[in-house]
Amino acid sequence: MSTPPGPRPSTRETLLTILLLTLVAAGFLLFFISIMGMFVLQALGVVGVLALFGGMHYLLWGRSLSREVAAERDEDEPPVDEDGSPLDGPHGPRRY
Repeated sequence: MSTPPGPRPSTRETLLTILLLTLVAAGFLLFFISIMGMFVLQALGVVGVLALFGGMHYLLWGRSLSREVAAERDEDEPPVDEDGSPLDGPHGPRRY
């Protein structure tokens, strides 16, 4: 039995969470820079370039390929009940 979803967090709570995470990340970054010098920024630059490369790869190829196979993916999905469970699976109908 699933529980109903709780109330959605307010904008103030979300902003506070993001602000605190940013402050903690900045503290870690300053700590690592003080220990290892500028190597940390160079490593973050390499990670940033790789993330940019991955994002461009998705924009150029991944999104278009996902659109191409969307029809095939819809055909392969089994029919489902109103509660989201398959009607008849490979093992026969559901039994309680």
